[in-house]
Amino acid sequence: MPAPAVMATLEAIKLFLAVPKMVFVIAADQEMVRDSIAATLGDTNRSSAFATRYLEKIIQLPVTLPRLAGADAEAYIGLLLASGDATGPSQLAGLAEHVAARRRAGAVPLLADLGTLSGKPSQDTLDLSAQLAQGLSADRLANPRQIKRFLNAFGVRSIVSHSRGVEIAPSVLMKMLLLEDLHRNSFEALAGAARARRATLMQEWEAWGRGDEGAARPEEVSDDTRHWAASRPSLADIDLALYLNLAASLLNVRAGEESSDAVIRLIDALLGKSGPAREAALVELLVLPEPEQRAAMELAVRQERQLDDLDVLFQALIQWADQTPALIDVVLRAASDSTRRITTGAVVHMNASAHRDRYRPLLERLTTAEGIDPMVREAVRMELGSA
Repeated sequence: MPAPAVMATLEAIKLFLAVPKMVFVIAADQEMVRDSIAATLGDTNRSSAFATRYLEKIIQLPVTLPRLAGADAEAYIGLLLASGDATGPSQLAGLAEHVAARRRAGAVPLLADLGTLSGKPSQDTLDLSAQLAQGLSADRLANPRQIKRFLNAFGVRSIVSHSRGVEIAPSVLMKMLLLEDLHRNSFEALAGAARARRATLMQEWEAWGRGDEGAARPEEVSDDTRHWAASRPSLADIDLALYLNLAASLLNVRAGEESSDAVIRLIDALLGKSGPAREAALVELLVLPEPEQRAAMELAVRQERQLDDLDVLFQALIQWADQTPALIDVVLRAASDSTRRITTGAVVHMNASAHRDRYRPLLERLTTAEGIDPMVREAVRMELGSA
């Protein structure tokens, strides 16, 4: 409400309701009302003092609502989350009465010792409410409206993620939303980082948050994110690429490129027609840190639809994974997704690999899989027979 309107409303109340035996209740933020009155009076040295005295004349009995304590905030969040699972108002009423009884007894947490109480929240719900209560800043934690607003955003983002095929655990989503809501610049730094950098950034970030010896704050993030970085769950081993890309698109911020122009050129050479160029590209790719190699190999796999013959692709991938065994899972996933296009050459390359045992379960599945070329199936049997 504009400042003049606040003043006009108070004047109207005083004019029309100031009669015998009339009581009226004003529910408002006292500081905001006082500031509005002061602004109406203009920028003078006495405007603030006048606004305070003006309110004292109108408000005869001020009643200040208490701030929401941490335990109450956690219980409030838990009840809001549990409302979606409850079958009726009576169950929620029972939970609320249980919380009130524990508050009177001075027991914390308030949503605990639920026993056989009907409609009690799941452990996941209780964990989420504790996570959010610990993650929100003090000013937001004391404001039920802001808590509910955050939970609404959590529910919407969860639905959108599921509809886009982005599977993310509720606790991870909650932590990412806290980063987005409380530390937007640091969130944008994470989303804007190259995919190969994200994993390393998160490891450095969490090590600094925990206070590990020798760990320093990554230069991309702000100093006030330490508590967030140290909070559970750990995100260092979680691939957040799909979620970060989705969140970045919803917020209209830049998402990091997965590979640099130099790596893209190396992948083009790796899948090209020149044998010496392929070998030189592989040598350069093997020099990269493992996370960057993984991102580059994922990029190579996505070129599969553009290739008429997958022999070159799988030969390159298998030779690459022989030197970096941690990437074999990428090769296996690519082969499993393209079984109907697997060639006899790809089968031979797998069986000739230094890690043939890792490829053997896949080759055995190809002997009975549907849609496999008969020549490929025969090649698999011959290779398995010679192993």
